[in-house]
Amino acid sequence: MKKTIEEHILEIKKSEPISQRQLWYKGSIKNFNVYEVDPNLLKFNYLNGRIGTEVMEHEGLDGHHISNKSVDELNDLIEQFIWDKTPGPNKDTKTNISERGQLEPGVITRDGIIVDGNRRFMCIRKLNKEGKNLPFKAIILDDTYKDGGSKEQQIKILETQIQLGTDEKLGYSPLEKYWKIIDFIDKYIDVTSPTMSIDSLVEIMRAKKPSEIRQNYGIGKMMQEYLVYIGAPNIYSRLRNTEDLFINLYKNYELYSKGKGKVGWHVEEFDLDEYKDFAFNLIRYIYNVDKKHIGEWNPKKVRELFFIDSQEKAIFTNKNIWEEARDSNNEDISSFDCSADDFMEDCNHNLSVAAAKADKVWADKVSPALRGVLSKAKNRLENKALINKPEQLIEEAFRKLSSLIDEDRFKNNMEVEFEDGVLRSLERHSAKNFEYVNSIRKIAEVLKKNLQP
Repeated sequence: MKKTIEEHILEIKKSEPISQRQLWYKGSIKNFNVYEVDPNLLKFNYLNGRIGTEVMEHEGLDGHHISNKSVDELNDLIEQFIWDKTPGPNKDTKTNISERGQLEPGVITRDGIIVDGNRRFMCIRKLNKEGKNLPFKAIILDDTYKDGGSKEQQIKILETQIQLGTDEKLGYSPLEKYWKIIDFIDKYIDVTSPTMSIDSLVEIMRAKKPSEIRQNYGIGKMMQEYLVYIGAPNIYSRLRNTEDLFINLYKNYELYSKGKGKVGWHVEEFDLDEYKDFAFNLIRYIYNVDKKHIGEWNPKKVRELFFIDSQEKAIFTNKNIWEEARDSNNEDISSFDCSADDFMEDCNHNLSVAAAKADKVWADKVSPALRGVLSKAKNRLENKALINKPEQLIEEAFRKLSSLIDEDRFKNNMEVEFEDGVLRSLERHSAKNFEYVNSIRKIAEVLKKNLQP
């Protein structure tokens, strides 16, 4: 009868160890033996925090849990994930192991799942395919993920502690910490019968305090909500490079939802929903628009105008400026619907590629309207800052209106004659422009009355 992987590994564990190593496991420091294990008995850990984004996206695209794959399929898939994550450092590690051997042991479960050492295992697999015959040096735990409950939880804790501790050379990618925190909180903390505390997660994640963990949990959840908003749920590659704006968005959203911050007006829940939707549009735009269309609105400029809590510089904290921007967003930007489904056929039914295509098409399409909204809001904020310099505001208003007419005729004879095409252009939105002109007239009449000698 053919032996199972567990039986093979149990035999190895009964053999002579090659060395020892200490680990903090289940609340104390323990001594573990290190053994040489046949790589063919081992399987990558698909729960590894370093590749959490890739695994979640693959499962979303594939429609099946990655654990359902055969050992060979799973190993080949995750090997590629890990290699593509950091190809430069991976080549260096592969060369070092080829020349010096595996110096740092990994950690595996009793059924051959790698808890720590996935990169080293990947390099050894590649070297063995090239003709080497290298074992994988590892500590063998008595527990395994499939035991569930506290044993699965303890293995995840061990993996996190190792990844954030002795194996910190590459660290997590910026987004992986959010998924790991969500996993711990949703499975072990915010449940009917908690099996760990938020304080213990603070220690595991090397955070400063519980509020930092809760904040990162909220940021991660908001990122997931954004993916649903743009029609790309589980396509985590669409979040690449966006972390900074999500951090600022979440902080401001929390401030305003608690009635704090520098908002100069009463904010209702639906106002916050519209604020978040506008922010999602800005994030989708700024990281996907063609650089030739972006103008001055790079991520830094957008952050300074929308993703800060400032009475003087931010759109949302000024009610009138916000409402004008919001209305334009709803009318000219949110009304253009574009999702991955629209491009599936063109992209060979690859949802990840289709989602990237949808983001780019959407961003380029809304670019003129969105840049106009941002520029108008910026000008209004700058003008508002000049409230103590009314002469400058009046002069600027006059010069802007003067650009619509023949300035020489006005200067010489006070005759108002519009430049070619101005009136035709204004007639496209005649009702709205009439209201603007009527308001200008009323303001000018009162000023004229008060300033007349």
